[in-house]
Amino acid sequence: NDLVALCKQAFQHNAGSSRKILLAGSDLIEALHKIDRTRVISSEKAVTKWGLDFTEIHSKFGTLYVLLSEVFDQCGHEYDGLVIDPEYLVKYVHVPFKVERLDLRKSGQRNTEAVVATEASCLALRHPKSHVRVTRSV
Repeated sequence: NDLVALCKQAFQHNAGSSRKILLAGSDLIEALHKIDRTRVISSEKAVTKWGLDFTEIHSKFGTLYVLLSEVFDQCGHEYDGLVIDPEYLVKYVHVPFKVERLDLRKSGQRNTEAVVATEASCLALRHPKSHVRVTRSV
């Protein structure tokens, strides 16, 4: 019932896409795997998108691509997650990508050259109602 409610919250009344990403902590992933499959929701399929391996959860509301994110565990939020609509994920570039070649021989550090790739950018979520924070209810 909680998973159906999560899918309803993530997909209904927000004009977002019918496919979203659920980034989740390890305890939330464990709880999702312990749910019995029904004909409304299935979670046995694995799919690769954007070079990442996701587990799919299909519901009548839409499809969630589930991925473990250890960042939640490191911050003490193992039971929490974040549903992101990839259509409204935007990258802002502050310093464009550039490649610099450093001659370490001239500086006397090493007998080689180095390549440094630099970019300053961030990701932002547009349309906040298209994304959902998943928190543990106590």
